[in-house]
Amino acid sequence: MSTPGGFLAGLVAATAAPLLAWTLDARTVAVGGLVLAALAAGLIAALSTTAAAIDTAGVCWAAYDGFALNRLGELHLAAADLRALGYIVGAALIFRCLAAGLRAVRAAARADENPSVALPAQLPAGPSPRPNLRQTAGTRR
Repeated sequence: MSTPGGFLAGLVAATAAPLLAWTLDARTVAVGGLVLAALAAGLIAALSTTAAAIDTAGVCWAAYDGFALNRLGELHLAAADLRALGYIVGAALIFRCLAAGLRAVRAAARADENPSVALPAQLPAGPSPRPNLRQTAGTRR
């Protein structure tokens, strides 16, 4: 997913996470909203680029802080708010690193399955691909 596509998907996920937590149980909206916001940021981070992951984590935190934690759409920077920001950004970065590691393992497995070795029939015809490195009598200095 590209950065704009990842950010748009993250915007929808960041908006849906606190609303879903609020509709499920208003008493635990702070904890449920944090878990859902971190999960939304993490999933988008795993599917998208690093820039989209950080942007999505910021939007998830803003939606969580403004509507699940503080309830009036106000952003605060108290200890609980900053702790929530750390959890959400941390979840996004952890998911991003795990996805990158998984992609690297898959790429290595694919490279091991299909080694690209040139067979004699696939070698180019014509002059040798190796240059002549021997010096002749006319080229000596």
